[in-house]
Amino acid sequence: MKYPIIKRSFYALASEPAFIFCIVLELAVLLFLVFGVEFQLYQGEVVSITILGSRIDSPSLFVNMMLPNFVGLVITIIVFLFILVSGTVYPGLADDPILNIVLTRAVTRSGFLLSNIVGAGAAGSVNVLIFLLSMSLVMTLKTGIWFMTNALGGAAALSVLLIVILSLTVFFGATGGSATTSQVLVILIHFVLSGLIHSPNLNKNILFKAVSLIVPSTDRVSMSVQSTLLGYPLEISVLVQPLLVALVCIVGSVVIFEKKDL
Repeated sequence: MKYPIIKRSFYALASEPAFIFCIVLELAVLLFLVFGVEFQLYQGEVVSITILGSRIDSPSLFVNMMLPNFVGLVITIIVFLFILVSGTVYPGLADDPILNIVLTRAVTRSGFLLSNIVGAGAAGSVNVLIFLLSMSLVMTLKTGIWFMTNALGGAAALSVLLIVILSLTVFFGATGGSATTSQVLVILIHFVLSGLIHSPNLNKNILFKAVSLIVPSTDRVSMSVQSTLLGYPLEISVLVQPLLVALVCIVGSVVIFEKKDL
């Protein structure tokens, strides 16, 4: 892998309109937390919350209902937008004007593809890390409660989810799918099939058990991100199966790209 290719891929993904829109959305969330939410404390405990001028005297309502829904919505939007931008990574890669140049400089096809994947994955991971740390810093300063550890765990889990999504879109692109086809398939897998296939009720069926081995449990990772941000321990075991699927997809994409006519 070559750093210039990784850097180029990083900035290429970061300049995508959907990625820029995601950053704008994250800034809006941070501004909302800074200026729109106030916590009233008594002896170090939150006794009421004021949101855009409306006071809520039941902290449990905010903690148990409003905050989980808000965090879940933000995560869902970030994942959806990343699916859109990750679908653009592979299509046209074979026609990249710098491909012939780098191949003459001792860079293999596999190295070129992997460098692009690393760059794109790094762009997504750095973005969510900065956003979640910033959001947790705001909450820590406003409440006096330490949220930074939860932010690191949530960022790690969310980065895994983004890498799995990226591996899927690259694989579908390598197998001949267009950017739109890759995006639609990954949206279908993440928002529909993952939760269905890995449902405890359906998992008793032998067929569904077999299918669950190849369909990444991205819905569980998404729920793990949310629970970690809300203060629960990070479930490492939830990340294993999706990462294995991602590894298989990346290896498959490399093999296909190596044999592709350029």
